[in-house]
Amino acid sequence: MDPVTLAIHATPAFVASAVEFVEATTIVLAVGVTRGWRAPLFGTLVATAVLAVIIGTLGVAMSRSFPNTC
Repeated sequence: MDPVTLAIHATPAFVASAVEFVEATTIVLAVGVTRGWRAPLFGTLVATAVLAVIIGTLGVAMSRSFPNTC
């Protein structure tokens, strides 16, 4: 895959991920300011750990199931 095609495909995914990051950060900040920081920070740590496990398990399986076209 040439770099231009890769950029065309990767840019919308990156922008969508950035939007979701801003939304999640806003929620954590809002809950932290209104109810205290313990629960939102704990939730953030747990969510990060779960995401790491999902990426570690399913990411390898997905990368092996799709052909490498580069």
